[in-house]
Amino acid sequence: MISRQWKCILKEDAQDQYINFLNHVVFKNARALPGFVHADILKRRTPDGLEFLVITLWESLESIEAFAGKDISKAMVPEEAQRMMVSFDKTVEHFEVL
Repeated sequence: MISRQWKCILKEDAQDQYINFLNHVVFKNARALPGFVHADILKRRTPDGLEFLVITLWESLESIEAFAGKDISKAMVPEEAQRMMVSFDKTVEHFEVL
C-alpha cells in the first residue's frame, strides 16, 4: 500500500470550492481507477494561510501511475485548482504504508 501526499496553501475564500473540486473531480476520477483505496483532506491554519494536505492511498505504484502518469513524483494541479491557491508543491511524496 502506498500513501501519496501533497500540500498547498489556499486562498482564504477558496476552502469550500476546493473541497468540492477535490471530491467531485479529483477523487471521483481516482475512484474509477483500479488500485485506488481512499482519500483524506487535512487542513491547518499557518502564518501563510490555510494549508491543505491531500493524502490518497493506493494499492501500488503502478496504480498511482495510472492516475498521475509516468512521472508519479510530479504534482497534478489543474489550472482551475491553481486559481484557488496561494502556492502549491510541485512534487508529491510517496510513502510505503507499513
